[in-house]
Amino acid sequence: MEKAIEITLDNCIDPSSPRTAGRQQRHKNIPADTPSAYWKRAIYLPFQDHLVTEVNEKLMVPLPGLQAQLLIPEIARDALLKTGIYTVVQGILSPVNDGYKKKGLIESEHRIQMCRLGVQTSDWISVDNWESEQAGWTRTAKVVKHVAEDVVTKFPGNLQYTVVPPTVKLLCGADWLEALAEPNIWADEDVSKIVGKHGLVVISRVGFNPESFIYESDVLTKYINNIHIVTDWISNDVSSTKVRRALRRSESVKYLIPDPVIDYIKENKLYFPTK
Repeated sequence: MEKAIEITLDNCIDPSSPRTAGRQQRHKNIPADTPSAYWKRAIYLPFQDHLVTEVNEKLMVPLPGLQAQLLIPEIARDALLKTGIYTVVQGILSPVNDGYKKKGLIESEHRIQMCRLGVQTSDWISVDNWESEQAGWTRTAKVVKHVAEDVVTKFPGNLQYTVVPPTVKLLCGADWLEALAEPNIWADEDVSKIVGKHGLVVISRVGFNPESFIYESDVLTKYINNIHIVTDWISNDVSSTKVRRALRRSESVKYLIPDPVIDYIKENKLYFPTK
């Protein structure tokens, strides 16, 4: 806002808010005492909400479950095992709560079932429905905290899997890491809890520079030793959005999502246009 004010003053324009409308039905009378407060509520906060929504979609709403997306946990596990430091005992998918209110987001009962069908042949990936059963949308830091507490209960120390209680790391993409580095998008307290206490495994595509995102953030730099960057060398341009679009157009998604998930979508008439 400071830069915008500087530009207006340089052009002899006084910073101001739009007039209040009395009868125009499509004019939003946003309550604000100052121009700065008005434009923050009218433009910045909606944009921030949109950005967080798009970023979270890549991590928390990966449905329909793509075959390529199901490769990501496998790639992450391979990379951690190769370090010789970690033993990976479990991967967990946590479908987002219905209160997330994203356009096109179907009921969690369907998303949970599709996740379970998608990983039914996996001997180490499971689905946790705790997040979807909460009263409303839950912050990522709180979800990670729940998963960590649950995992410690399932895998206490000094068992065949570990010699110390296990740690939980959040699996994400480089674009999600970029959002963490952006000021005013994530609360520093939440970033510290997620990255500092638990850690990240970042899957980066060729051409991305996740190290620069870490460098630009004081919080991420503080916990850089808790961030594991893995490059996915297998190029993939398939997205959940494209799969849903194909379903709406009655196009084949064979080999893009597991057959049991395709059958479930057809049986429950999900993602198809309403006649």
